[in-house]
This record gives sequence, C-alpha cells and structure tokens, in this order.
Amino acid sequence: MVNQRHYDKQQVSCILQNIKCFGSLVLLIMAGQEMLIDKFLYQSTRSMASRVVAKLSLEAISQEELRAYIQHHLEIAGIKKFLFSDQAVTAIHRESRGLYRKSNHLSRGALIAAAFAKTDMATEEHVRLAATELM
Repeated sequence: MVNQRHYDKQQVSCILQNIKCFGSLVLLIMAGQEMLIDKFLYQSTRSMASRVVAKLSLEAISQEELRAYIQHHLEIAGIKKFLFSDQAVTAIHRESRGLYRKSNHLSRGALIAAAFAKTDMATEEHVRLAATELM
C-alpha cells in the first residue's frame, strides 16, 4: 500500500519502477487525494496508469452531513453539547469544501481557538483563525 501523504512524486515513481522488477502480477493499493492520479500523468509512470483497474474518490459532503459528522465525533469524545455555532459550521464547510480531512483540521483548530479564548462555543471567527493557522 502506498499512501500519498508519505511520498513525493520522485519517491512514488521510484516505488513504481521497483515494482516492475517483481513480475507482472502485483496488487498495489494507492491511497491519496485526487492529485495522486496526477502523478501517473508523467511520462515515467504512464504505463502504470494504464493498468489502473478501479479508482474511487470520496465526494464532498453537504453542510448538513458535515454538522452530523462533527456531532458524531463529539459524541465519540463523550461530549453531549454541540460546540459549534451555525456560522462556524458554515465556515468550516466553506473553507473545507466539504472534504473530511480539511473539516477535521478546521474543527480541531476552531476548538483550540475557542478554548484559548475561554469560550464554550466555537464561532466563525475561531474557524477563520484555524484556517489561517492551518492552511
């Protein structure tokens, strides 16, 4: 399994070149964001790209789904109260474009900013602070 987060273009290319040495039957699972497939568009990996059998990408979630997703994570942490204002959820959705990883980072950052401000509710301003610190 190759995780995009841990490799740059040159490292992925090197891994793919080394796989060719093992023979023709190799199962390779690659995990990453949309740009991972872009790495296959380079000349050195084009033959490997032609062998991709299936590709799956997660779609962005709606604002309502994001709210439920945040609530679910708060419940897992044992928190019953929803700690984000409606405007904060809107800001998280807008800044993350509905992508899970970015939503997680912004939510966590907004909670840290709210805790630093000694408030019990993350606001749009806390999300803005998190976005400028994290993105």
